Amino acid sequence: MNNTQEDVFQTISKIIIEQIDEEVTLTPETNIYDDLAVDSIELVEISVKLEKIFAVSLPFSELRNCITLLDLVNAITRAKQENKIDA
Repeated sequence: MNNTQEDVFQTISKIIIEQIDEEVTLTPETNIYDDLAVDSIELVEISVKLEKIFAVSLPFSELRNCITLLDLVNAITRAKQENKIDA
């Protein structure tokens, strides 16, 4: 991961830890559903927080396809790039 992705990962990790209310060690390969037991409602809550922090829009259809934290990092990074192009 590059620096931007690492920053995004750290922010996502912080939000997820707050959301699940557990101290866990997260890696880019952490499975959102299997390892963290995040359900669809929690995922929506996480995505709302991420959208506010990163000023991006994450369609739920794309969010559902994110299995690992790295998938989520990549989705945020893509959305940030698209915002730069659209601006």
